Amino acid sequence: MSGSVDRLSVWAVRYALGRATYAVFDVVDVLVAEREHLTANSRAVICQDIDEAERKGRLGMEMDATQWRRLRAALLMAAAGLSDAEAREEGWPAIPVAEEEK
Repeated sequence: MSGSVDRLSVWAVRYALGRATYAVFDVVDVLVAEREHLTANSRAVICQDIDEAERKGRLGMEMDATQWRRLRAALLMAAAGLSDAEAREEGWPAIPVAEEEK
């Protein structure tokens, strides 16, 4: 992704983190799908933001917290250079599917 799209991705996460909004599902779905195109720095910043929000109990409602954890797992797998199948073979938990996709 271009630098401006990476910055926009970080800003979208920061906007939606902890809010009661449908934007959480949209932001997470797009970033999970595009995780391999984000820069390593953007993936790290987003994971740090999610970790900090979780430590402070600010991931939002439980359905939102599940989505943020889903995004974090997907970004960590991408950072490790693993596909979903490779990650499962190495014992990583599966990336939960969004409720809307079930």
